[in-house]
Amino acid sequence: MNQEPKFTDWLILLLLGLMWGSGFFFIKKSVTTFDPVQMTFLRMSISTLLYLPMFALLFKKIDWSKWKWLIMVAICGYGIPNFFFALAEQNDRVSSGVAGVLNSLVPLLALTIGAIFFGASATRTKVLGIVVGLAGAIWLVAFSGGTSTAQPAYAILCVLAATMYAVNANIIGKHLRHFHPVAVGAAAFFLSSPIYFFGVWQSGALNVMWEPSHRGSLGAIVYLAVVSTVVANVLYTWLVQRTNPVFATSVAYLFPIVSLALGTLDGEQLGFIQLIGAGLILIGLYLARK
Repeated sequence: MNQEPKFTDWLILLLLGLMWGSGFFFIKKSVTTFDPVQMTFLRMSISTLLYLPMFALLFKKIDWSKWKWLIMVAICGYGIPNFFFALAEQNDRVSSGVAGVLNSLVPLLALTIGAIFFGASATRTKVLGIVVGLAGAIWLVAFSGGTSTAQPAYAILCVLAATMYAVNANIIGKHLRHFHPVAVGAAAFFLSSPIYFFGVWQSGALNVMWEPSHRGSLGAIVYLAVVSTVVANVLYTWLVQRTNPVFATSVAYLFPIVSLALGTLDGEQLGFIQLIGAGLILIGLYLARK
């Protein structure tokens, strides 16, 4: 059902912005105790357990001939990008605010990858939007190094993570379009679950999580798994079905606002470099959606 957004839809959009935008703050908190590998495997394992009931309900609706693309979704849409962001934010190499800003590149990168590799069309205005948005990302990566908000090498990791999310969006659009939307995530997590469960055991995450002093970081990972991964993905799917993809993807405008606000409240530096970069990316998003 595609219809004009109602008041409830705007509330869902705002809630999604808070859920996803706050995720970068909780990633930063989780890697104060857990290393990025442990954090990623724990987050993915908890998400898998939550997805299992949905997987059981939707099992018959899954086209298993597409298993290779589902594994690609697990890799590009979940596992590796989460690890990249965790690695970048560990020890404040990249502030959570800047990480959220760089993640808002996903729609622009999805358009770019779609036009180059998947045969999608791109108007001049969209191309201009891509150029402006990428200029904002380059500005952040190049000039944040001396402001303690982003070490360039690790900021590039955030851009790579956003690129993988963009690849994932094109894979779903090109090869998994006929799937039930929730079934994509459920099947992807199920197929990759042996890696996640083995990783939790092998990485030593189980030993770390039982320490009483580590409960704050563990709580951050639980939030990321339950709220920022499973609940947010289900809500996003519902919003697309209630309205339309253009409205639903407007949530990308909220990422920088939420992540920068939470980062600033947590003592992160917010200066003109970050504001200019975020502004260019938001302008690019606006133009790319014209």
